Amino acid sequence: MNGNITRNWSVSAAYSYNEASITESPIESEIGRQKPNTPRQQGNLWTRYNFTHGALKDFGLAFGSNFATTRTLSQTNTQTLPGYTLFNATLYYNINKFKIQVNANNIFNKTYWVGGYDYIRLFPGAPSNWLLTLGYSF
Repeated sequence: MNGNITRNWSVSAAYSYNEASITESPIESEIGRQKPNTPRQQGNLWTRYNFTHGALKDFGLAFGSNFATTRTLSQTNTQTLPGYTLFNATLYYNINKFKIQVNANNIFNKTYWVGGYDYIRLFPGAPSNWLLTLGYSF
């Protein structure tokens, strides 16, 4: 879903319910289980506001969050990755054709895993970080 609450305030949201179950397997006990590394639910929400008048003209800010629920790592459902929720923010300023933007990602420094095969082979998500972007439109 994407839309504007006002002319300067936009919102974007997404949600998915994944029923990725195993339907065929030579191992009878695997049938019906959630596919490994597949969260049952995941989604995001992002909101952005652009100032167009007054002292904050050409300044903008945005906040967002994304989440994923618990995932299993193996067909046996004995190893799981916990669900997580991350929060991000952005501040930006436009000066003529130039734009300066600062992003704060994983603001609360949440430890999370984007995937893996087992507890020995896990893929960690990025820790809290900042990103500075300078742009020019022509």
